[in-house]
Amino acid sequence: MQKLVLLVAAVLTVAAAPAGAGPDVEQWMIGVVTDFAGRYEKAPNDMAKGLVRRDRSNALCQLSQSPLAKAQGQVRDWTGTITVLDATSDGRGVLAVRLSPQLSVKTINNTLSESLGPPTLIPVGSAVQRAAVAMAIGQKIRFSGTMFPNKDDCARELSLTPEGAMSDPEFLFRFTDLHAAE
Repeated sequence: MQKLVLLVAAVLTVAAAPAGAGPDVEQWMIGVVTDFAGRYEKAPNDMAKGLVRRDRSNALCQLSQSPLAKAQGQVRDWTGTITVLDATSDGRGVLAVRLSPQLSVKTINNTLSESLGPPTLIPVGSAVQRAAVAMAIGQKIRFSGTMFPNKDDCARELSLTPEGAMSDPEFLFRFTDLHAAE
């Protein structure tokens, strides 16, 4: 019951998420991910952990009033710290940004994986790539872009294990704008 009350309060805080969810939705998502990471860690067995995973999914996505669902994956003006700043062999950009100790967003990291899913690698010569090449790992940035739908979390999560998905989720992201945080 307490979980539902907290979730409803979070939803009401950002009840009218615009087409491009801003910093309020970022904080809401960080809160949900952090809360459920703690619950997952304290779960007494794998069956209980599976239920926590399902409950996080419900919190992030399946409720029709979820701020992330309302924004349809579009985010704007989120802040984070660059953790990966790399390139594929053909020069397209690979970028990962940590939003909190338990939450990151990132592009795919290779051309083969990109051919199987939505394009997230940063195009050569794009405004995003020009901005990114002037940045450094550890730099705080402000960014906008798109998360991709998924049946589990309303956003595609890239971890290979349930443990990773719950303790340090990495959500697939296409960056459309980024600049140094002020």
